[in-house]
Amino acid sequence: MKKYFSLLLMLIAISIGVAPDVNAELPPGSNIGGGVTSSFVACGNGSVMCWSTEPRINRGRVQAIRITMVDNTGKILPGTKSVDFFKYDDAASRDTYAALAGRSDINFYADKSYKNQLVPRSNNRDKPFTSGNYLSAHGANIVRLEQNAFPVFNGASSNVLKPYFLKVASKKEGLFDSFFKPTILAKLGYDYDANLAAARTNPDLFKNQALLIEPLVYFRLSSMRGGNLNWTRGYFGTVTEVAKMMSSTVSKDPGYTGSDVYFDMITPNTTYRGIHFNGDTAFNKDYPLAIYATQSKGGLTGIQAWVDQNWSNYSAEILTFNGVAAGHVWLNELFCPAPASITNDDLPACCTELVAGDKVNSTNYQKCCPELLAAGKLNSTHLPACCSVLPKSDPLYQAKCTPPKTVDKCDWKIDISCPDNCSNTTKGEVKDIDNWDCIFNSQNASRANIRTHYYEWSNQYCKMFCREEVNYQLPQSGFTVLAGHHFTVGFDRSDSWRPIRFEGTSECRTTSDTKKIKYEQFQRDYDAIDRTLPGLWNAYQKELVLDKSRNSASRASRKNCDYYCDDNVKGITCCSKADRDWDDCKYGSPNTCVGGYVDGKYDRCKSTKNTCRGGWDPWYCVKDDTPYDHGYWMTPPSSTLGDYGPYRERGWCTTNGSGNEPRKPSSGSAAAYSRYISAKNRRDALVDDIKKCNDWERNYDHFLPTVFLDYTEQMYDLYGIELEERVDETVYTDYYYGNSFRRNSYRRTLDTHKYECSGNRRCKDASITYPANDNIRQYVIREVKYELPANTYRYVSKPGGVSSNTRPAGQYIDLGYSNLPVHFSRLPGKYDISLEYTTFGRNHKFNKYVFDGVSFSGNYRDAVRCSTLYDCQYRVAEEIFNCKGSQCKNVNVVFRPISLSNPFPGENAPTGGRAPGENWRWYVSKITRNRGLSDPERIFFDRRPMYEITLNTQSILAIRNHNRNTSGGYSDFNLTCITGTGKECKSSFIRTKFRSLFNTSLCGMSNTWNQCDREDGI
Repeated sequence: MKKYFSLLLMLIAISIGVAPDVNAELPPGSNIGGGVTSSFVACGNGSVMCWSTEPRINRGRVQAIRITMVDNTGKILPGTKSVDFFKYDDAASRDTYAALAGRSDINFYADKSYKNQLVPRSNNRDKPFTSGNYLSAHGANIVRLEQNAFPVFNGASSNVLKPYFLKVASKKEGLFDSFFKPTILAKLGYDYDANLAAARTNPDLFKNQALLIEPLVYFRLSSMRGGNLNWTRGYFGTVTEVAKMMSSTVSKDPGYTGSDVYFDMITPNTTYRGIHFNGDTAFNKDYPLAIYATQSKGGLTGIQAWVDQNWSNYSAEILTFNGVAAGHVWLNELFCPAPASITNDDLPACCTELVAGDKVNSTNYQKCCPELLAAGKLNSTHLPACCSVLPKSDPLYQAKCTPPKTVDKCDWKIDISCPDNCSNTTKGEVKDIDNWDCIFNSQNASRANIRTHYYEWSNQYCKMFCREEVNYQLPQSGFTVLAGHHFTVGFDRSDSWRPIRFEGTSECRTTSDTKKIKYEQFQRDYDAIDRTLPGLWNAYQKELVLDKSRNSASRASRKNCDYYCDDNVKGITCCSKADRDWDDCKYGSPNTCVGGYVDGKYDRCKSTKNTCRGGWDPWYCVKDDTPYDHGYWMTPPSSTLGDYGPYRERGWCTTNGSGNEPRKPSSGSAAAYSRYISAKNRRDALVDDIKKCNDWERNYDHFLPTVFLDYTEQMYDLYGIELEERVDETVYTDYYYGNSFRRNSYRRTLDTHKYECSGNRRCKDASITYPANDNIRQYVIREVKYELPANTYRYVSKPGGVSSNTRPAGQYIDLGYSNLPVHFSRLPGKYDISLEYTTFGRNHKFNKYVFDGVSFSGNYRDAVRCSTLYDCQYRVAEEIFNCKGSQCKNVNVVFRPISLSNPFPGENAPTGGRAPGENWRWYVSKITRNRGLSDPERIFFDRRPMYEITLNTQSILAIRNHNRNTSGGYSDFNLTCITGTGKECKSSFIRTKFRSLFNTSLCGMSNTWNQCDREDGI
């Protein structure tokens, strides 16, 4: 059934800022760019056409742009593509994006277009558009900017977008490598490195390449005319695309004679003709002028003079090549020019290109020291200005780089002290400034590294900044180890080379533009969302009841020729496929022109023909119109669910009674739930934000230097031992309200209302408690001590004396702790021992300023390069014997040698030699003439032993048990001597308790004292 309406909506002017009544005509400027009057207007049941610039009511306008890489003629650069970038760095933009994602009824171009492609096309058949969910259809070419996004640009002053790109895309701002190159250029398919190489030989390359930027816009027309008839039409795309879609049509509504400019027609084959706007059109100032072409280049006509002189409506220019709703950012405005064109104002951002092109001179080299060094072109003429990048070991550094002391300023700096002497300077120190006003203002610094040095994170209620101090203590040189002994490292022992200790202190504080956590703003934001939840929950529950009603619908009529699912048609006898048509004579002209020849000339309206096919009432059958199928009415019952209802879904017509036809009302419960849960999540996210401002704890695990130890020990070939860490960490937080604070618990909290919604019940009142401190100060103190890994050379095998990390087979000694052995064959002298630490831990912010010689402030005089090697010495002293040559091989015992012919050498030397003790003073001959030998050294060859014992498992166990159970242990000699003389002493241990273990045939076992003398022939 066709119903033709003639709709002409004339707009009359009213004062700007007054919201139109839902049934009133809309004023000029109440459109997509008209400021406060462009908010959504709910349509009433009258003859009203209205529009919205928001994906859903109360959601805000989409903030998105399309970027295309074009050349100086306006053609897309080969290998690149158009990409849409959505602002996604605040709650409002994320919410609007979610709302757009929920719309599946939007018209858009199937292939992304940019202005130069779309303007010359005559109609939409040249580049067809489709409908559906825009974000799903173009998902591969959509980027959400969660950081560094452009500002809100609609409703703002003109030319908002270009300054944004000039700021964030320029190398001079420090965001080029971290953001612009990977997030913008790479997504567009633009190979920056290849084009940079080409630009060094083609100075005009970047002058002829540009980012073409176009705002993206959502626009919806809608109408409600009473009864059950609703109509909407949505669009999404660039401003030019939306204007093109709205102005393109295959056929006009019959009888329409209005202006043919765009916006006059909506889309083909709809039952409503387009809407013609008198005065300002639906696109006014701020979207087209958020970006515009400033010069006639790249396929667009520059309008700078027009902007300066004629601040007015530019809608008439959207579908022309004039530079509204699209503008360029030329790459030579962002990137470094060719080397010959680089000036000092381009430095140091353009140093790489300057050095590569050999254009460094006496006026600019000071800004390009790192690039000169990296290219191998730094020489003495660049010193001392470039001393900061030279290693201290470089001869040029010694000759040219003794920087004068400078007076410290109240500025951003790092204090560094290096431990470079194992006798005196054994401590190191690295400190951030402790001026918190400077720290809080660091994001305003001109140097990018300072802007990010102290800043940790931020949300809408606070910012977090941190400063650090690192102190470390290393051991001294000069300790002594006896050959054949060992020493340990880091352990708390007297024979340990220690301390090896690093301590990091992190202090973090909150601030904001109000100098405190914005808990008042949180309360306002929270209340604004919380109070909407009951309404959203009720709307969702109503949709659930309507689902229940719809799913319980019953057939209310039987299918026959007398029922047409139309209350206006009753009692008409028709054929089974009756054709019906509403009288088109009531509205509009019933006459159409009939062409013909008059006096030999063709007249398109020679005569007229009446097209009326009936009267106003009753309806009647016709045979030349669209067939109308008979069908059933489906009637839903009134339903109730929990606290909600009764609600009844409206009925619908169906041809087979299944209820699955498109005319069946679709369920709105999923969308309603999405609206509720989205609001709830946004409310809960606010709570997370205010709690993070109070509860965030810095993860300081990255402060964990890796320390390696080397020491000289050829016997074991030891080097590169990674020391083991023992970590002790203390964390505490001071919560401030005013000038008072409480440690590790909130100084102040507040309660606020909270709606809790569940089941099929109304939302309940509840409450939450949230922190309302002014500021926090959090401290993390992390101490790391270093020692040898567990079991390092802990075990010593017997009798070979070889140290090992694991228990050896056979007999061994367990020293009980890790150690480093010093072989008994080590000659006396000094030997190297060193520590190496190259960082303060993974990705630690101090690393490059301490170890790499990078200047924090940009002043080479502030640059320090601490050595990563702490090189010391230790002394080995001889204790055992002075072996030479082959004597040192295969020695498996530790002993003290004595000369039997000269037991006390140097006894009579002038300076005093080795004098015998009282026990030997008068009995030296007992050694030199032992057992009657004139050559005492022959005792091992010419005399039999006095005692001989056979040891086995049983005998060893017996002796050990005796010693364990005897007072004095191994000192139990029990000698029996001639009273008062100390002569002829005999051991009861040998002769009585363990006599069976000894060879009784030897002279020492005889009870006659002089048996050995007689045996020796004395």
